Amino acid sequence: MDINWNSKQIHVRRALWKQQFQTPKSKSSVRKIDMTEGFIRELKAWKLACPINEHELIFPSPEGKLSLHDNVVKSHFNPALRGAGLRQVSFHSLRHSNASMRIQAGQNIKYIQGQMEHASINITLDVYGHLFNDEAFNRKQAGLLESVRNPSETTPPKIKAIATFVGWP
Repeated sequence: MDINWNSKQIHVRRALWKQQFQTPKSKSSVRKIDMTEGFIRELKAWKLACPINEHELIFPSPEGKLSLHDNVVKSHFNPALRGAGLRQVSFHSLRHSNASMRIQAGQNIKYIQGQMEHASINITLDVYGHLFNDEAFNRKQAGLLESVRNPSETTPPKIKAIATFVGWP
């Protein structure tokens, strides 16, 4: 994983498996993940605080070496959950939480597919499709349709043309 601070993206180009860097498991695993401004600030602060290491890792071991997944979970992740008063979950649960928050925020499903590295949009919909039945999410979707019905000055010309074509004011 490499970070491009200028483009505000994490470039996933390698994976760590059994203390060795390898090519990610699938073609869709090689990708760019967009970062928010808040996340960038936190990551930069952490990068300055973490040990200097030869691989320029963001999360090295305390000695600046490659981290072992089990050690990270036992020494950092599980204690953080307990400290926050949360029940113990798998580290992989963070991935599901991320996808759920993206859906709740109203991100485009195709965009979510790419950010999550799913080879097919069907995988994204099969795993997370139930989250699209949330009442608040559905109300938000209806509101999006209303915004097309009443195009504003900032509405893209193509959308205005479609709205006019179908007879919406």
